[in-house]
Amino acid sequence: MSNSCYHHLLVSSNVCQVKYCADCDNVHLALGAMTLHLTGDQFEQLAQNLRKAAVRKRDIDQPLSASADTSSACVVSFPGPPATK
Repeated sequence: MSNSCYHHLLVSSNVCQVKYCADCDNVHLALGAMTLHLTGDQFEQLAQNLRKAAVRKRDIDQPLSASADTSSACVVSFPGPPATK
């Protein structure tokens, strides 16, 4: 990081704060007491992966919220191909 860094505030919420320095192409992602310092490419890849994970989470949650009684439901999901019968 150079002395001429100017951090553009990209977003700020109760969950995180994201700042970007165009001169250094560094993104600073603050989550609570932890800050990740990422290159622009790393940040883009992380954002893409988080979007994919959020979609997968919604897909997993959808059947559970649609069922009438989930209080006794226990669902375990393992990655990989489905079991054959």
